[in-house]
Amino acid sequence: MVHLRDALVGARGYSCFSAGTHPTDTARSRTMLHQELGREHRAQIHREVEHNRLDARLAKAARSDEDGAIRRGRVARGVALVTALFR
Repeated sequence: MVHLRDALVGARGYSCFSAGTHPTDTARSRTMLHQELGREHRAQIHREVEHNRLDARLAKAARSDEDGAIRRGRVARGVALVTALFR
C-alpha cells in the first residue's frame, strides 16, 4: 500500500519544505517556457495536419479530374461507335 508521503515524494518538484510557498522566479520561468514550447509544438502539429489534409484533397481532386476525363473519353468513344454502327 502506497502511503501519501511516499506518493508526494515521487511527485515532481514537491518537497515538504516547499509546501505552501510560492514558486521561485526560476521555477515559474521554467514552467512558462515549457508551456510556451508546448503551445508552439501543438500549433506546428496543427499546421502539418492541415497541410497534409490539403495535399490529400488536392490529390483526390486531381485524381477525380483525371477519372472524369477518362470517363468522358470512354463515353464519347462509345457514342461514336454506336453512331457509326447505325449510319
